[in-house]
Amino acid sequence: MNIQKHIITILILLLSTTMISCSSLRSNDDNEKQELQNLEENKQLLNEISNIRNDVQNLKNSIDSKTNTNNSNSSLPNSNVLPSIADLVEVTRPGVVSIVISSTQNTFFGRQDSEGAGSGIIISEDGYILTNSHVVDLANVITVSFYDETQAEAELIGQDPLTDLAVIKVNKSGLTPLSISSNNGLRVGDWVVAIGNAIGLEGEPTVTLGIVSALERELAIDSTYLTELIQTDAVINPGNSGGPLLNLNGEVIGINTIKYVESSTDGIGFAISSETAHTIMQQLIQNGRVIWPWIGIGAQDIDSQNIDELDLNVTEGVLIRSVSPNGPAEKGGLVANDIIVAIDEKPIRNVKELQTLRQTGYLSIDQEITVTIIREKTTQNILIKLEEQPRL
Repeated sequence: MNIQKHIITILILLLSTTMISCSSLRSNDDNEKQELQNLEENKQLLNEISNIRNDVQNLKNSIDSKTNTNNSNSSLPNSNVLPSIADLVEVTRPGVVSIVISSTQNTFFGRQDSEGAGSGIIISEDGYILTNSHVVDLANVITVSFYDETQAEAELIGQDPLTDLAVIKVNKSGLTPLSISSNNGLRVGDWVVAIGNAIGLEGEPTVTLGIVSALERELAIDSTYLTELIQTDAVINPGNSGGPLLNLNGEVIGINTIKYVESSTDGIGFAISSETAHTIMQQLIQNGRVIWPWIGIGAQDIDSQNIDELDLNVTEGVLIRSVSPNGPAEKGGLVANDIIVAIDEKPIRNVKELQTLRQTGYLSIDQEITVTIIREKTTQNILIKLEEQPRL
């Protein structure tokens, strides 16, 4: 755009110079008749130059106007302006609680008492609170502290170690619940706010600001394999577990669960997606536990090794390594080395996508599903009736 402006300026100067030169040449003619003729021509030339200058100026104004409009309508935010979250914090903070648990464990040295701390999210006016399973695990007493500095003991309604989620309840009404988004629509780079009882500090909860660094992360923690995690650089410290990760509309889009700690890393925290939490918390409230649908297979992603080993004609899908005796898969006719490529015509490219169907509530007990497999390079559809996953 600056190049166009320079061109226009040069054009104006050239036209002005031409006007002066032409005027000088014609005024030196001694012939009176020629002078009159030249004068008339000069007038016409002046008019033409004036018109050209006006057209050029109008073009310049039009370019400037469009440039300003494009700048003002740009979808990119002003990089010098950071969002203020003060109003958001004021509205949402009453929906965040501090949780302190006490537990007694039998050890080699005898019975030992211990305490732990975390955070929680009020999800109903009548006392239901969502938190992490590991926050309340093995708790004898669960004490909840509210924004108005009151406290109440809570009972455990249910927990699900597979997703690290739990629901507790206090005998209290008139609480301020937060909205758990069932479809958060997150994008990498979105601003997020973490609120929680960081390191068990007394007083108001700690607030940190960051962005969504990545989506659909997977993480193995002890014996739990978490999927569909939100990665963020908003600071998540011990005690933040179970607290909300909020978007700038004040909606809960994640439940803070862990900070990745390693000497060479910094600014990596994870939250359970609100889409997963929305499904799980409803089951915990209704059933006291999560009833997981079960297909009864041991599976793995397809890789270059088993492509060569089994002479496969596909590069994506779920390879069945084992089939549980008398499970849904065996009853339906699935066998080892079958490759699952779709369920109810939904493409399945890897184990993660199969797990996502279960965790987001698409699959349910007693549901009949059509499993599309490849067996010995031939595509087949097999009907499977899902059952409840056996409890360990």
